Amino acid sequence: MGNCGVYEIVNLINNKRYVGSSKDLKTRMANHFSGRRSNPHMQCAMRKYGIENFVFNVLEYVQEEDLIRVEQFYIDTLKPEYNICSVAGSRLGVSMSEEAKAKISKAVKERVISDETRERLRQANLGKKASDETRKKLSEVHTGVKLSEEHKRRIGDANRGKKHSDESKSKMAANRSTCKVLCLTNNTLYESVKHAAISLNINLMSIYYAFRKADKSIHGYVFERIEKLEESNLEFV
Repeated sequence: MGNCGVYEIVNLINNKRYVGSSKDLKTRMANHFSGRRSNPHMQCAMRKYGIENFVFNVLEYVQEEDLIRVEQFYIDTLKPEYNICSVAGSRLGVSMSEEAKAKISKAVKERVISDETRERLRQANLGKKASDETRKKLSEVHTGVKLSEEHKRRIGDANRGKKHSDESKSKMAANRSTCKVLCLTNNTLYESVKHAAISLNINLMSIYYAFRKADKSIHGYVFERIEKLEESNLEFV
């Protein structure tokens, strides 16, 4: 089950996303970022914003027989903007029967959500304004789960996202492409994310993802973004 699951690809500039599933997540990620497998919306967005501004996240590892059901849950909950079809497993021009749709809907409603999954959904929705329909669906999913007033307050505070101007977004994009990278694991300074990825033989998107994590770690390495290089005995590699 380690390489089978549901994933998302997130645009770090506007927080729009694509949700999909695969029996081989590593190959699927490589195909998306190489252009061998990606829907037209994703391809256009990657050309417009630059591939370095997209990150691949695994939402949940599942058994192969649960792929479509779990993917449908995340599509219904996150409402990914880059998905062409809102039905998991569908192909363009192929319609699912009403019976098949009903089975998927029933499975999604009966699904038990883990605390880890709830936290991933919370992080994914930071700064997004949910529609009345989305709020209703989320309410139905969480029916029966009682939260304390303190818990409700913390969730409310965490979901108050900040709005960035176009100028701020442009500056953030520029910083991502020109920042230096310090690998704290091997005490090595790299002149760019690309150089660090090549030297350590890892995907450069993994390093961007590490920047967003609290512990800054990925694949056994801990990274630090260096915006301003001060006097140091470290040398570029």
